[in-house]
Amino acid sequence: MQLQNRADISLALCPPDHPFIIASQLETEGATLLQQMLSLLFKHQNPEILSAIINCLVTFVKQRPSMIGAIVTTLGQWTPNHLQSTLSASQIKSVEKAIRAVLMHILRHGLAPAFTQQINEILLEQVARMDVAAREEAARRAEASRKRVLQEPVPEPSDFKRLRVQDGVAPAQAGNQASLSILQTFDFTTLPQALVVDLVIANLIAVSPAKLNTVVANFRANNPPPPTLPSSTAPTVEDLSSSNMVPKAEPVPLDPLKMELDEDDLEYEPDKLNTDLENHGHTPEDDENELAVALPDVAFELPPALVYDYVMDDFPSRCRLATIWMNEEWYNDIIRRETDGRWQSQYDIWVQRLVAAQTPKLDAKDKTFTRFLIDLPALPPNILSLLSDLCIDPDTMPVGFNSLRELVSLRPPLRTEAMKILLDLTTHPDKVIRGAAIITVRRWVPDQQPMDGMVRMFASGMLRRLATKPKLSSADTANDPDGMAVDQETITSEDEVDEAPQDMAYSSYLPPELVIPAEKSVVLQHIELLLGLAVKSHEFLKQIFDAYCRMEPSVQDALQALIVPLVRTLGPNNSTLLDLLREFKPEAESLALRILSIWTENARPTPGIISVVKDLLAERELDPKFLFIIIGEMDKADIVKNLPKIISTLSGKAEDRDQVRKVFSNVVTESPVGVSTNMPRVRQSERLAPSELMVLLHEQEKEIGLKATIEAIGICFAMSDVFTSEILAVVMQQLVDAPTLPVLFMRTVIQAVTTYKNLINFVATTLFSRLIVKKVWTNPQLWEGFIRCARITSPVSFGALLQLPKEQLREVVDKQPSLRDGLRDFVIKKERNKQKLASFLETLGDGGEVVASTPTSGMQAAGRMESPAPNAPPPIPAGSSSNM
Repeated sequence: MQLQNRADISLALCPPDHPFIIASQLETEGATLLQQMLSLLFKHQNPEILSAIINCLVTFVKQRPSMIGAIVTTLGQWTPNHLQSTLSASQIKSVEKAIRAVLMHILRHGLAPAFTQQINEILLEQVARMDVAAREEAARRAEASRKRVLQEPVPEPSDFKRLRVQDGVAPAQAGNQASLSILQTFDFTTLPQALVVDLVIANLIAVSPAKLNTVVANFRANNPPPPTLPSSTAPTVEDLSSSNMVPKAEPVPLDPLKMELDEDDLEYEPDKLNTDLENHGHTPEDDENELAVALPDVAFELPPALVYDYVMDDFPSRCRLATIWMNEEWYNDIIRRETDGRWQSQYDIWVQRLVAAQTPKLDAKDKTFTRFLIDLPALPPNILSLLSDLCIDPDTMPVGFNSLRELVSLRPPLRTEAMKILLDLTTHPDKVIRGAAIITVRRWVPDQQPMDGMVRMFASGMLRRLATKPKLSSADTANDPDGMAVDQETITSEDEVDEAPQDMAYSSYLPPELVIPAEKSVVLQHIELLLGLAVKSHEFLKQIFDAYCRMEPSVQDALQALIVPLVRTLGPNNSTLLDLLREFKPEAESLALRILSIWTENARPTPGIISVVKDLLAERELDPKFLFIIIGEMDKADIVKNLPKIISTLSGKAEDRDQVRKVFSNVVTESPVGVSTNMPRVRQSERLAPSELMVLLHEQEKEIGLKATIEAIGICFAMSDVFTSEILAVVMQQLVDAPTLPVLFMRTVIQAVTTYKNLINFVATTLFSRLIVKKVWTNPQLWEGFIRCARITSPVSFGALLQLPKEQLREVVDKQPSLRDGLRDFVIKKERNKQKLASFLETLGDGGEVVASTPTSGMQAAGRMESPAPNAPPPIPAGSSSNM
């Protein structure tokens, strides 16, 4: 049982370890008591007790939804057969009406949507049963009246002879005069209607038809009908005064609601039903029905305009009168058309006038207008169009949608047209209107037929519109030499054929054909209903995957963005969606990747997701982006193996860079401070050192691709709190000691000294000396980077440059002329050997005059510069920056 509110009594309030109250036993006892109470409906014959039981059922339905099935089934199986022997017909009818009121209350307030069809069937069976009972009761009463007349004793002639004459008046005449005097003073209004009806019928049966016809003819001859004025003229005030006639007051139409009410269609009122049952099973309505059966129809007419004015003066309270009036007009039109084929329908005229007059006065919370439309015998086509307009107007939107919903549920002949309007509105461009329509139709799925099938068919048809690829252009058709260009809309693959056009849905708010490239808003108009239904009806998920394979790229991109709320609602543990991810077609790979990314962008992957991705990677060649999802669950060897595939996904897009940055931050030993990521963290022992990652990027630059590697190295430099100057010094030291220098090595060195100025000394001395020993000039790309780096690190790099052979030194000066003057000054200042000084100056392009003026004492210093120290400065340790 579910707790409805704080005041509700529920077994959920009982602690499971209570020493005396055992919830399971109480629940069993409650179910048994409910079954016993429902069984009394079939056994008990007291109408008051039956009424009390029936009145309790609505409370059970509202507060205990789990009992709805048993209650509806019981009311459907109930029949009055066991009451006919002890209760009168009116008492049985009161019980029937109580049951009908309960069912109508459940139906009107949507308390049991899953049992709507069953309740409608029960009500139809009850109406038929009550009609048969009413006819049988009327026949029984007529037969009883006839028998009473025949059984009355008739005085014999001998009795009349013994009557004496008193005062010259015969006894018979005296009796008649006495009877007349009594009848003149008797108040017939005190008699029950049923008795009056029986007396009238008995007298009519006792009189012969010939005598009755003679009396009627004499009455008409002695009482001619009063003259009537033509309908087109009316007496004026002067005419009335000249003829000494007292003008009659304008007739005020009575409210028929106070005269005749059909309680079957009113709201559930237990107190009213109790009052009827307490009145010994006899109600005024029974008298009206009996009178209607016993007497012929009496013509009674009021000017329609007068009734219209009366109704519109207070439509909410006189809505019932308007309904009765419209039913009379509708029936009158049917009768008139049988005799006059050119009869103009008065029903359509007055219905449209009533609706047009009430529409501007509609209140969003008032249900009177909806009830009026539901009770009409027929709706003109323009009324449905009016309801569509009401749905679009923000002020009257609730009234429009409520009316259409009730028409679909309660008026089967209008169901198709009303449903079409609602389904069209689910594709309306306005988000609010579209959302209201989707909420309205979604309540019929999946339990209420045939509305459920209609909604599903429309949603699937809208999806098929998106899955239909555009036809070949006229130019492509013209280029076909045989004139038999294949239509891409009909054939998409060897074993896949698009649905026939009749399987697609169409809406007045959408273009006949999808325009490519498709806008996201248009795609949303097509599939928002289906996405809403897929939350509960998971079979739509497979339709989405199948249709995705045949969508244009622009439609696919829009769908990937629009499916986010649905995927998050279903969650990563949805078995249906996980099964689809295991079996998706190759064309739906991007959709599967998008779904997995949605689940893991803010949380760690669940065991189900990890299992699915690993199985897919083992069975198929998938996009490397699938590795993003489970990279945190791999060991170090698998990370090193798959990392190049992840880096190869870089294509210059910011989104790809963010994804790779998250991967880097989770596979290195220290996560960058200030970077927020929810990707899974690998174990510390399975993570890479920052220097290992940077070295790996350079060593596998060919497998990754130079462009993607450059972008990945840039990401590392952006993570400055991880890839510090010490880390970069270690990386450069390891790379320069490798047998083969990476192509991007000098680019990384230049980027390092540009980012960290404290690396200039290390690069210009230690690193350059090692590169000269490795003959860096033999690799054109590295040599070009070396020359650029020498310019950036000058003048610190001058000492290392003088270690170059003369030919390479001359090339450096030729390619970077800005270094010439600095090198010359450096050589003149440092070199003391005139011969070597002259050689350097000649290499740099200077004359011998400078050599003559150079002090001889600089020879020894020049000798020291010519031959570099055999041991280069040791590499800077990762934890020290004192020399940088």
